[in-house]
Amino acid sequence: MPIYINKTFRGGISDEEDKGIKGSFKFGKCLDIHKKLDSLSCQQAMKKESGTTVTDLILFMVPASDGNSYHFGNSGKIYKRTPEGNWSLVYTDSNGRIRGATEYNGYMYWATETKLARKPFPGASDWSDVNNSWQNLNSAEWHTMIAGPATAGVQGGHLFICNGDKVAMVDGTGTFTPEVVKLTPDVVAKCLIDNDTDLIIGTVKKDNAQEGYLFAWNTLVMNWKKRKRIPAKGINALVVSEIIINQAGDNGEIFFTNLVNQLPIISFPGGGKVNPGGVTTKGNLALFGVYGGEYPGIYSYGRTAKNRVFTLNFEYALTPATIDEIGAIKMINGDLLASWKSGSNYGVDVIDYNNKALAIYESLDFGTESSYMDKFFEHIRITTKPLPSGTSIKMKYRLDKKGDWVLAKLGNGSEAFDQEGETEAIFNIGAEGRIYEVRAELYPNGNNSPEILSINTYFSFKEEF
Repeated sequence: MPIYINKTFRGGISDEEDKGIKGSFKFGKCLDIHKKLDSLSCQQAMKKESGTTVTDLILFMVPASDGNSYHFGNSGKIYKRTPEGNWSLVYTDSNGRIRGATEYNGYMYWATETKLARKPFPGASDWSDVNNSWQNLNSAEWHTMIAGPATAGVQGGHLFICNGDKVAMVDGTGTFTPEVVKLTPDVVAKCLIDNDTDLIIGTVKKDNAQEGYLFAWNTLVMNWKKRKRIPAKGINALVVSEIIINQAGDNGEIFFTNLVNQLPIISFPGGGKVNPGGVTTKGNLALFGVYGGEYPGIYSYGRTAKNRVFTLNFEYALTPATIDEIGAIKMINGDLLASWKSGSNYGVDVIDYNNKALAIYESLDFGTESSYMDKFFEHIRITTKPLPSGTSIKMKYRLDKKGDWVLAKLGNGSEAFDQEGETEAIFNIGAEGRIYEVRAELYPNGNNSPEILSINTYFSFKEEF
């Protein structure tokens, strides 16, 4: 009897519906695929940490030299988070939405629409020493900033700031220069990152065209040295993991940032985009806070060991049922933080190390190579590690790429496999079709997760009857 076999799951989300690298799947959510054992299990859940303190969308998160982190909101509010996860409002900038922030050379810097602010850091505990109009900037939606390569200047490099079609700088002596490099007049700088002695700058077109440009600038010279067109509606964010990646446009595409390739690596399922502060790294994985598409949440791209492949995975779902926007994500002292807006509510989530999340796995399409042949699908057999108490697994299927998922039931009529300590279950199908998909839903209990080792679907070709 023919069998459709799923016994490896490391391939992540595929960019096609019926094919992909070994172990890939059409869609997955909150699956832990990077652990040592190649199996399906639940990722950690997220929990809201900020309580009622955070009342606007945090756009930038800055780990600071005083051991705390500072979080900059879209209405001008600045929050402090202690290493224990306690939040407080420390300052509100009357100039409004904060469009970039970082700590540099004894000061905390942040930018509003046309002003560069700074505070001696740590300085006064009541923040009475803030100068929120320290320097003028060009009006721009984003003034993302970064402390640049050490070879760029004295005292550990300079502070570089997106400033319209220019890059501004604060040097190690505290001298401000509004234009240290001029880009082309048709673009606006949105994000930037350093790569050894080069600064990589991501831009959007002023005419809102379906393209953006990456600029490479050696900060020791006067002019940028290379420009590369990316065929998407502007560069939203840049992140360095094992490789440098940019997210561009609002269709969820991510690209290599090698200033050579123009083809996207892959897209987030259902589209979406990220904000400049909505990227970080966790271990060797690049993380993206994706919103505006069908499946908002935190995605990863990368690999965790040399002999594994680069994969896309939906790692974490945030706590609100609906997400309007993800402002920023950041790894801070081992904690992954993510800020969000949901309707009129705002908050910051953190990984919940005491609870797992409900996980979903949806296979690639099986049978497309023989889609002209009718098949009778008999049952799904799963093998698992011994099932922890209170956990369960449901199996579903869909035929011929139409309709909703159909629940497969066990022989006793039960909908869920939930027998503690058991390692095998058979779910009945008993339906005809040509193209087949299988879905697994993994229900955790506290910090315990069910763990699937293989999913096998048994069928017959109708012509054999």
